[in-house]
Amino acid sequence: MVPSSHPDFTKRVRELERIYRHKHGLTGRNADKPLPPAVIELHMAQAVGEILIRDWRNVEQQDGTPIPFEHDLATTLLRDIFEFRADILDLVSADGEQSAEEQETLQGNS
Repeated sequence: MVPSSHPDFTKRVRELERIYRHKHGLTGRNADKPLPPAVIELHMAQAVGEILIRDWRNVEQQDGTPIPFEHDLATTLLRDIFEFRADILDLVSADGEQSAEEQETLQGNS
């Protein structure tokens, strides 16, 4: 879904998982219990907002007013607005796939 090859992204998702498990008593004998998919998606969205998104263009309020980029705002929007989260995660995923294709092309040409 989201490229997991970025070490800071992976580290942040694992950190959020540890925090969640500790907060909800999913440690010790419960440590192997899988997290709900919705929780995993929110952790990924938060990590995308904190780690992977560096800027944006054409993000606007309903009245067309541009929304300036801020990491905290990106994280909040990703966490709270499902449609925004789905669109961004699709873009990030597509970008990762495109990068892999570009890398294969470059390797084939060397």
